[in-house]
This record gives sequence, structure tokens and C-alpha cells, in this order.
Amino acid sequence: MDSVYLQFLYLMLYSVIGWVCETIYCSIGQRRFVNRGFLNGPLCPIYGVGALLVLNLFGPFSSNLPLLFLASMAVTSVIEYITSVLLEKLFHLTLWNYSGRLFNLHGRICLRNSLLFGLMSVILVHIIHPRFDRWLSKIPENALVWIAAALFLLLLADILYTVRSMLLLNGKIEQIHQLFEELKEKTAQSLQALQQPERGSALQARIEQINRSVGDLLTRHRHSHGRILKAFPNMKSLKHQEALDQIRREIKKRKNKIK
Repeated sequence: MDSVYLQFLYLMLYSVIGWVCETIYCSIGQRRFVNRGFLNGPLCPIYGVGALLVLNLFGPFSSNLPLLFLASMAVTSVIEYITSVLLEKLFHLTLWNYSGRLFNLHGRICLRNSLLFGLMSVILVHIIHPRFDRWLSKIPENALVWIAAALFLLLLADILYTVRSMLLLNGKIEQIHQLFEELKEKTAQSLQALQQPERGSALQARIEQINRSVGDLLTRHRHSHGRILKAFPNMKSLKHQEALDQIRREIKKRKNKIK
């Protein structure tokens, strides 16, 4: 666990395992396959980061199961809380919300998830990691370095693509909100201008133009935005929920047409 590339390989490995667990858990709950995860690839880095911290911080105390369980539960919960805050600050979106669950903290973490994280950490330290550690020790060091380098490039590409997609989604939400506000204003003005045909015609033309602009925005980057909305069905916009709901409805409508 000393070398940087081994640390990174474990990060990727446990990110994939976390994605599998998260996907199975959410797919069972929603009774359909859900490609769970913030990134496009089959990995949840939040699990990889949590696993590395647990292994490095609490590995020496692995024989004390209650301490390992409680400490791991606390650390992984802090990671989830911080991740939630950062995502909201960066993208003005709430990807998950546990407000409906018992013993939650600001909807960002909840006791049930924290208990599961603690249990998973104990299994990781005592069962999963020792086996993967022995398995990786059998692979030549040069091969591990090349594997780590290749995976790093794939991860970097995925992060850049996902961040770009999220920024585009934010921009789309903002533009649709502005168009909705103008549409409300022009609609009200057109009702007041019923006795002024020329002004009414100009307002109607602008209303039609706004509707076309909204339609064009809704069709852009539909696939990438649809994936993230499907992965996080409870996603909320901190600023313009109406616009986000419209995007969600359009994606659902297009999907139903394809069916």
C-alpha cells in the first residue's frame, strides 16, 4: 500500500465495487436497472476514497471490530456529507436527499447508510482487501504501473466529460428559467394588448420564438443529461426547479416516443 500507483489501483478497484453495490441496491429499490453513479463509467469514486481512508487510517486497529466499525462509519459519513456540499456548491444541484429517512443530518447523510458503510468497511478490511492485496502482489510491478496509468487517463476523461455535462445542464436550466420568465411576461402583455393588433402580433411572434428556443434547448445533450437524471431521480435544483422538471419531462416524453 506504499506506492502511489497501488493506492490509485485500490481507489479504482473499490470505486468499481462501490458502483456495483450501489447499482444493485438502487436497482432493487426501483425495480429496474439504474446506472448509479455521478461519472459515466462503472465506478463511484466516493467509495474508493472512503475505502482508502479506512484501510490507511484504521487498518492497524482491525482486530478491534467495534472501534473499526464505529470509526469507519464516522469517516465514510463525513465523506458523503462533504461530497454532497461540494456538489451543491459546484453545480447548484442536490443529487440525493435523505430528509425522508429517520436520523438524517440536513438530508445529506442518514443513520441507515452510515451503518451500512460501517459494515462494508469491516468486510473490506477483514475479507475483501487481503484477497485483492495478495492478487495484485502476483502481478509484475511494471504491468501495474501501466495499468494504473491507463486507468488514470480513462478516469480523467470521464471526470472532464461529466463536469462538462453538468455545467451544460446548469447552463440549460438557467437559460430555460430566463425564457420561462420572459414567456410569462410576454403572455401577460399579449393579454393586455388584445385591442392593439400590431403590438399583439409582435408579442405573439416573440412568444412563438421563445417556445422554439425552449424546444431547442431541451433537445441538446439529451442523452448525457438523461443519464445523470436517471441515476439521481431525486435530483433538485437549488435555483430553478421548474426548469429542471421541464427537462426531466421532455426526456421522459422522448423516451416514451422511442418505445
